[in-house]
Amino acid sequence: MRRVTMMLGALAMVVGLLAGPVAAAPGGNAANAHKCEEGGYLDYTDAQGNPFKNEGQCTSYAARGGQLVPTGPHLSLDLSAGTISGTGFTPNSPIALSGEFVPNRNFSFITFGLSTDATGAFTTGDLREDLTFCPTESTTSVEVTATDAEGVTVTQSFPLECGV
Repeated sequence: MRRVTMMLGALAMVVGLLAGPVAAAPGGNAANAHKCEEGGYLDYTDAQGNPFKNEGQCTSYAARGGQLVPTGPHLSLDLSAGTISGTGFTPNSPIALSGEFVPNRNFSFITFGLSTDATGAFTTGDLREDLTFCPTESTTSVEVTATDAEGVTVTQSFPLECGV
């Protein structure tokens, strides 16, 4: 009986030693890893500023919880929230934001009253009414341009599901 007790105690110690590192491992981030897909890895570096060699390297890094840092000014669109966000602009600067629907550029929108925070980032209010508007069934995307007071300008195109 004493042997069984000693063996159970030793087993409990081994399990405790092995479980510690597993419990301490950082959680993954699949949503962040998706930013690396379709050439997105070119828009980010790791937390130390090192560029990614390919999509797989970026995806692996982000999925393990690594911080993706945008390279230069960057825009992102969240259709479900109706927001456009920007990073890498001049801190505390007014932002001019406009968008044109592609391919027929005769429909557009302009947003006023935006400015960046102390880190050079901004997020619009809810633009779902503007962003879910499909002028024609052939509309494929919206091209968004953001410009700050120092002339830093970024234009990015985001796909839309018009006529689908």
